[in-house]
Order: sequence, then structure tokens, then C-alpha cells
Amino acid sequence: MKIKESTFPYSSILYLFIFSTTANALSLSAYAQEEKKEWRCATVAPKGTEFEKIFNENLKKIKSIDPSIKIISYLGPSYGDEIDIGKAIRSGELDCAVLTNNGLGYISPFFRILDFPFLFKSIDEFRKIKAKIVPMFAKLADESGYKFFNFLEIGEVFLISKSPIKSTKDLKDKTFWVWNTNIIQIATFDIFRNFGMKEIRIGLFDVERLIDSLDVIWAPPYALVAYGWFKKYKYIIKPHMVIFTGGVIVRKGSFERLQTRVRNILEEELIKLHDEVSEEIDKLNENTIKTLTQKYGYSVVNFDDIQKLEEIFKENMWRALQKYVPNWLIVSVLEELAKIRSTEM
Repeated sequence: MKIKESTFPYSSILYLFIFSTTANALSLSAYAQEEKKEWRCATVAPKGTEFEKIFNENLKKIKSIDPSIKIISYLGPSYGDEIDIGKAIRSGELDCAVLTNNGLGYISPFFRILDFPFLFKSIDEFRKIKAKIVPMFAKLADESGYKFFNFLEIGEVFLISKSPIKSTKDLKDKTFWVWNTNIIQIATFDIFRNFGMKEIRIGLFDVERLIDSLDVIWAPPYALVAYGWFKKYKYIIKPHMVIFTGGVIVRKGSFERLQTRVRNILEEELIKLHDEVSEEIDKLNENTIKTLTQKYGYSVVNFDDIQKLEEIFKENMWRALQKYVPNWLIVSVLEELAKIRSTEM
């Protein structure tokens, strides 16, 4: 297949959440009491995907249920970067959003632990721990005034480079994109700086504008294509650094305007949908790597110093993480991971 940045289905997955959140709830509007007639939802997923058809079809569905319902969706950069969406959720300007852990971490800092480099060895390992930690994060979000339902697995985050990177020596003098609102990425670069890398700290939507100046970025494979960045790079550096996750977040005030029966149905459907969509994203990532390597001249390079790099991160970054995440949460996640790994030995 030929990759077209405007039609690659990156935001298709995230669209499903916006419409599931609104359409499922509103389709049950006959049962709702004092239901809010306007929902505002946002995501940084790019516009113009093949799932725009789903967008329009769902709008028609909702309108056919109740023509008075007004739904406003903000896609791509139309509402700004994730921190802007996070601020709008906190202030009440938005009712719901689909966010990565970067945005979720702005709303509730506990989510930031999941962006720690090399924390999870694989998508499968994250799926095993997910059932254990979702109730914990849902409770933490609830205490902060939000509804969180489940984790969406956005994928393995790789370093993407214009030249091969096989060892820490190859990092020297490379310019590196650091997402300017992502606290964990900023702390990660503090480690990379020791190897001679140079930081370019900019927002998500500034990457394309400055891409000629960026030697190395990081992204899940399909996001690389969705944002149009793939045209400037040639190397995928394995193994992954992070298992990137996210999910739907809804203001409790908006959610609780729905009748109990409606809320229960919606919550059940969203939990299932996150899992189903995660499977689809996994396939998208696999197919994207095949397309990039077979048709666009990409090479997959193994980073030989990975064990050394992991040890450096473990020794130095936990202290940085403790500024934002309480020790009890770090211990809880690590204990669950230890249990999973002990059963696999």
C-alpha cells in the first residue's frame, strides 16, 4: 500500500472513543435525567483519515436520536497540544478527551509512571498487568474528579533516526525531539544529554515544521506516518523504549448527569472498546513497520548497548519520577510486574 499521511488511520482509533463516549450515552437519552445537551470532546489525533466516514455517520445517528443534541469535537491541533486539552478538561471547557499518558498526566500526575523508559518488556506484559492496575488508576482519577475506564495501548515507542544508531556512541551530536509538555520525556533527555545529544524541545505540532533540524524523534510506527514524519527518516531503532498508553477521560460532572443505568452501560462498553481497539492498533503498528521497510527503504537497527542504557535509566530516573508520583504507587506497579515475571520464569 502507498502511505498517505492524510488517510492513514491513526485517528480512526481515537475517533471511535469520541463517538462511543457521546453516541452510546446519547443513544440512551430516553433514560437520562437532566442530560447535558452539549458535549465537547477533543483529541490531538490528526484530521482527514479514512475514518472520517465514521465521524459523519455517527453524527447522523446522534442527530436522528435527538435533533436538539449538539456535539462539538476538536481534532488534531484545533484545540492545541495535549496540555491545552488537559487544561480545558480541568477548567470545564471540555467534557471529555482521548489522551495519551502525557495529557492524562497533566490531569492526574499518577499516570506519568507508565511513561517510564523500559518499564514494560512488551505489549503482552502490559496487558497482563493492566487488569491489576486499571482499578487503581480509575480510583485515583475519580478522586481527582474524572472518570477513567481503561488503558488504550498506543504501541511501542521506538527511536526513529536519519542514521543508524547501534550504540551510545552513535548518540553524540544528534539533535533529539523532546515533547515540551511531557515531563518524563524531559527527564529522559537529561540522561541522553550525557551521551552528547542535543535537545530541541517543542510541541507535537511543531515537529513537522522543524523536522529538517531533528536527527532523532520517537514515536509508535503508525504515529510516525499519521503525522507525516516518516518522509524524513530511515531507521527504526529496536528495542522499544516505552509502551505508550492512553485512554478516554471524562469529567465526573458530565458523566453523572446521565442516569445510573446509562452510566453503567456506557462504562461497560468503553472498557471493552479500549481492549478491542488496542488489538487493532497492534496490527496497525505491525503493518506500518512492514510497509516502511518494504516500500519506503526503512531499516530496523538493533541497539547493542541496550542493557547498559537500561541500567543507567534505572539508576537515575526513578529519583526524577518520585517528584511526580508517590512512592506507594511506584512500589505497587513494580510489585505487580515482579509477580507477573516470576510466573514466567
